Amino acid sequence: MDGFVASISGMVDKVRGTPLERKVKDCTGNEPWGSTVEVKNAIAKATYQFQHYKEVMNALWKRMEMPGKNWRGVYKSLELLEYLLRAGSQRVIDEARDKIHRIRMLEHFTYDDPKDGQDRGSGVRAKAKSMIKLLQSERSIQKL
Repeated sequence: MDGFVASISGMVDKVRGTPLERKVKDCTGNEPWGSTVEVKNAIAKATYQFQHYKEVMNALWKRMEMPGKNWRGVYKSLELLEYLLRAGSQRVIDEARDKIHRIRMLEHFTYDDPKDGQDRGSGVRAKAKSMIKLLQSERSIQKL
């Protein structure tokens, strides 16, 4: 029954919010597949408009705070942020640097799968470390 309730709750969450917030949720879902380049490009393009920028970034930071069982979504949030650093507005870089402490917290992300005991948080930790290194290097940011 718990699985059913969680499934329904996940479906409801995906239809809540603005169309742009739903794109971010879709792009950072816990499913084992990624999103399309078209969706990522639409999100990146939206960061050039102030109101849309706020929607994207608020949704993205919120998705990075998902619980450990949603490790795929957290990882995908970091991937989307990395994509936005390349293809989004300069404000994405500025905000990511301002909120680097939130990414730094993910360097300690843990989640051990109760089914097989496997550490599912290692990808999140590695991605967070590489994102911090990228954000701290002006040279690397300019290469994007």
